[in-house]
Amino acid sequence: MRRPTLVVDVAAVGFCDCAGVRELNAAARRTRAEGGEFRLLGADESLRRVCELAGARDMLAPCLPPDPADLIRGSAVTGTPDPLDS
Repeated sequence: MRRPTLVVDVAAVGFCDCAGVRELNAAARRTRAEGGEFRLLGADESLRRVCELAGARDMLAPCLPPDPADLIRGSAVTGTPDPLDS
């Protein structure tokens, strides 16, 4: 069984400061606590720099776009139940 992965597409994000990175980092911690992986897709140079300065470089690991079969409600969450279905 593969590990669940949360992929957040940030390609359209125009601005993200340390507060935004803090929220992304919190989501990454929650995902990892459940045994999953967290990745950012499409981070531009400024977001990459803010993540690096905030010590969140691990979110920037190379990431391929998710398989469309894995998409749930616009999220690339695989292997985990959708919280909106409970």
